[in-house]
Order: sequence, then structure tokens, then C-alpha cells
Amino acid sequence: MLNGLLTRCKNTLADAQPDVPGQPSRVAVAFLTDVVKRINATLAQTGEVTQQTYNDYLALYDQYLRYPRTTPIEVLDQNYLYVIRNAYYDDYVARLDASGNIYPSKVVSGATIPSNALWYMVKAYNAIYIISKVGDKAATVYPVREGTTVNTVPASNTAGKYAWKTRLFSTSNGRTGVNILDESGRFSWFAQPANYKTVVLKPAEQNGAIWTFEKTDFTVGINEVRAAAAKVSGQSHDLLGRPVGADAHGIVIERDGTKRVR
Repeated sequence: MLNGLLTRCKNTLADAQPDVPGQPSRVAVAFLTDVVKRINATLAQTGEVTQQTYNDYLALYDQYLRYPRTTPIEVLDQNYLYVIRNAYYDDYVARLDASGNIYPSKVVSGATIPSNALWYMVKAYNAIYIISKVGDKAATVYPVREGTTVNTVPASNTAGKYAWKTRLFSTSNGRTGVNILDESGRFSWFAQPANYKTVVLKPAEQNGAIWTFEKTDFTVGINEVRAAAAKVSGQSHDLLGRPVGADAHGIVIERDGTKRVR
């Protein structure tokens, strides 16, 4: 029996993709890897494996299954630029227009990505700030109600401190993507290019309300990321990205994103 459980654990690990939302997390994979090592050690010992020993290992496997899955936020890399592509209308991506609104634009996969379709993320607890490469403008929305256009403000603006939630969601026709949710969790970014000129808020269960974050090869300057993080979080940081207080000395990235020697 224990050999059969060992095989099941190994197959589970072989199929795990911890860098994919909805898949077992890295912590879960590390836990199950340790269980495999312990089972191997037990099988290497002489003597019959007792039912209690088998049950103990089976309980550990069940514990692995209960671990939280990888979240969409966990896989995002703050040091890289992303394309935010609609997972239902998958030829369309989120772009920033001259008025500061976000709109769905046809940019097929593999095509040259315009700069106003590139975004970087700043993580904040269990949410993200979504910031355009063009002008460091943060995605925001007001008022929070169905049909409101998602627009942008300077990331240093108080209104720019909008924390977007995310969740993995599958539509009724089987397509899976990420809801980009307002702070209430009720509405998501939504695109329907034939009927809406901008990205708007709609109930998260609708088909056009799922997105994918496509990581590009373009990096964001590390100090830019930390400066943006300081702006949106209201927290000063050192050059290593660590939060610092008023008594810190050396080069500090202040709350407004500027660098200063204290």
C-alpha cells in the first residue's frame, strides 16, 4: 500500500506547476517532496509497514491536498512589464489612451506591443496596484458601480492608491482567466469591444471579465519599482526595498517616490 501511495505522490509532484495560478503552491510542493523523502526512508527500513504508518502518510498526503493553491498575484513579478490580455476576447489587450482611460485594443499575440499596453504591478498585501509604463499612471475607478470606465491617475495621487484584487475564474463556456476586481470584490474589469469603447466594471461572472497577465522580456528599473511602491504604499524604503522609519540614515526612497540622503 505504501508503495502505491509513494507512486501517487511522485505523479502528483510531476504534474504540479507551482508558477501557474490555481496549481499547488511552492510551499505545498516542498511539503509533499519532504513526504516522499520520508516514505522512501521508511520503505528502506527492514520490516513490515504497519497500517498505522500507512495511515499517517496518507494523512500527510491529504494535508498537502488542503494547502492553498497558487494565487494570480503570487506569480506576478514586480520587476517585469506585462501585457494584460482579455481571456475571452483574446485578440484584445488593455491599453491607455490619451485621456487616461483604459480601453480594449486589438493586439494579436506575437505582434509588437505598443508602450501604452505595457503595465507593471506593485503588490500590496493580497492586492496589486496596476501602473502603466507610460507616465506611471495607476489604474483606478470611481464611482464603483456597473458600467464605470476604468481610468488612471498619477501613481503619487491619493486616488491612485487603488488596490485591485484578483481571483481565478472559469466562464460558463470553459475559458479560464483572472478577474481584476474592485475593492468590494463584486465587479471586474470587463471588455466587449463591439459595444464598449473602454474597459468598464461589470459583474465578475460575465465572459469578458477574465484576463491574463502576459509577462514580457521588458524589465522595469528596480528603483522605479521601489519608488512606485513607496508612492502607492505611503511607506519609505531603502535601496534594497526594505521599509524604513523616520530615523533611517543613508539613501532613502521617500513616500512620494523621490530619493533623498538622510
